[in-house]
Amino acid sequence: MRLSLRELILQSYDALSALFSAGAAPGAGAAWREWAQDWPGQVLLVAAFIVNTQECLEAIKGGSVALKAFADMIVTSRNEMLDLMTEFGDKLLRHTMAAMINQSMMYSDLVKDLLDREVRSEKDFGWKVKPR
Repeated sequence: MRLSLRELILQSYDALSALFSAGAAPGAGAAWREWAQDWPGQVLLVAAFIVNTQECLEAIKGGSVALKAFADMIVTSRNEMLDLMTEFGDKLLRHTMAAMINQSMMYSDLVKDLLDREVRSEKDFGWKVKPR
C-alpha cells in the first residue's frame, strides 16, 4: 500500500506525538538511548529541532531563570550524547550523534544570546530573528 503525502505526514505526526508523550525525547534519560537507536538519523535531527524549539519557547515564557535551566538541560543532554557516541559501534549512528551535538551547541549559543538580549516573549524581536 502506498501512502499519500498527507497520510505520511499525519502518521509521522502521530508517531512523534506518541514518542514525545512517552518521555523518549532527547534528554529523557535511559529512553534516549533506545530512541537514538530505533529512529533514522534525519528523524532524530528534525525531532530534536522540534523538541528544542518547543522547550525554548516554554523557557522564554518562564523568564531568565527558566532559560538558564534550559541552558543547563542542553549541556546535560549534550553530555549524554557524547557518552552515546562512545557506546555505539554503528558509524552512521555516531555521525548522527555528532550532528545532534552540533545542534545542541547551536541551541546553547541561541539561549545565551536570548539571555543577553533579555528576551521575555516569543514576540520579542530577539526571538523572531533567530533561525530555529
